[in-house]
Amino acid sequence: MLGCRTTTGTGNVLSLGGSLIYGENAGGAFIGGVIDMGNGAGVSTFNFNGTAPQIIEMGDPSDLRYSDIKISNSSNASLGSSVSTTNVTGGITVSVGAVFDDNGFSNDFIGDMINSGTFNTSGTNVFLGEITSSGTIAASGSIDLSGDFTNSGTFTSTGCNINISGDWNNTGTYTYFSGDNVTFDGGGTSTITGATDWYELTADKDSGFPLLAEHKIFTVFWI
Repeated sequence: MLGCRTTTGTGNVLSLGGSLIYGENAGGAFIGGVIDMGNGAGVSTFNFNGTAPQIIEMGDPSDLRYSDIKISNSSNASLGSSVSTTNVTGGITVSVGAVFDDNGFSNDFIGDMINSGTFNTSGTNVFLGEITSSGTIAASGSIDLSGDFTNSGTFTSTGCNINISGDWNNTGTYTYFSGDNVTFDGGGTSTITGATDWYELTADKDSGFPLLAEHKIFTVFWI
C-alpha cells in the first residue's frame, strides 16, 4: 500500500497483507500523502494480516493516524518506530495465533491492549488503558499501566518492572524474573485477584490494597 494522496478509513476495516510504503524514496519517487483512519477508539480498524513479517509504520499524526490496530499476522507484525497517543488514537488487539512485537521502542498507548495471541515487549511502554491477555506476553523493559491488568494466559518476564494504578486480576500464569518490581501506585484502592508470586512488590498508594495468603512475595516495600 502506497501512502499517496489521502486515504481515510473512518467506520471501516482496512486490511493490509503486504507493506505500507510511506514517507520514503521508492524508485526515485517520494511516497507521501495522508492516511487518516480517524481519531479515537472504535472509529475504524487497520488490520495487519499478512503471512510474512510486517512493519507497522508510524508517522506524524497529520500524515499517518490510526484509530484501532488489529494484528492478525501469525509471522510477526512489529513496530517501525514509537507509538504516541496522537498517531494511534485507539486500542491494540492481537488475534489468536498472531504475533506483535514492540521492537524495543518507547511507546505511549492511549487505548486498551487486548491480547489473544503473542505480545513480545522489550520497550518502555505506557498504557493509559487496560491490558487484558488470554494469550502469551514475553516481557522485558518496563510497563506503566493506568488501568487494570487481567491475565488468563501466560506472562513471562525476563526483566520487566511494572507500575500499575488499577486492579491486578491473575487467573493465568505470571512468572517473575529475579529483581523484578511490581509497584501499585496512583489514587484509589487496587484489588488483587488470583494467586500470584512476585519477586518484589511496592505499595505506593494512600488507600492501600489487600494481600492474601495465596500471594507469595520475596520482598515488600511500603511507601
